[in-house]
Amino acid sequence: MLKLKCRDLFYITIAMIAVEFFFYTPKSLAEEECDKKDPACIVSIVFESGIKLRYDGLEEYTCKDKIYLIDRGKAGAKYQIEKKKKSGIDFYQEAKFDFCNLNYKESIEKNQAIVFITGFFIGKLDGKGLEYKGKVDEVHNVVKEDGNWKWCGYKKNN
Repeated sequence: MLKLKCRDLFYITIAMIAVEFFFYTPKSLAEEECDKKDPACIVSIVFESGIKLRYDGLEEYTCKDKIYLIDRGKAGAKYQIEKKKKSGIDFYQEAKFDFCNLNYKESIEKNQAIVFITGFFIGKLDGKGLEYKGKVDEVHNVVKEDGNWKWCGYKKNN
């Protein structure tokens, strides 16, 4: 039978806290699997996916008359990914993002909503020592189409 002294339990507890702290990564609104019946959730999914250059599947969250913006995003992402690959960067593997300093505030009136995004996000490339801090101050338009909230574009507040 293993006998532990009080001092041993103290060190085990400290080690467990350190491991939890080290491996804990705060999640953004979109990563928390937010309620897709919430306009701020829809905006977070579209915005954060765009920053990550991951446009596949965003048509589901986009107004019918704005799908062309997603198509443009896909084309731009493909170009950027290929350009980065030529520079020796595997963007999808190496790029890490922290969206926890973004604030999403919504104003809903019947079938229309405005979602304000303020704050900043951080992008890093693993092993490259590169870090980018992106300031965000945007207003996104969201409307209900066929009973679901859909992202319909944005403008910057600069």
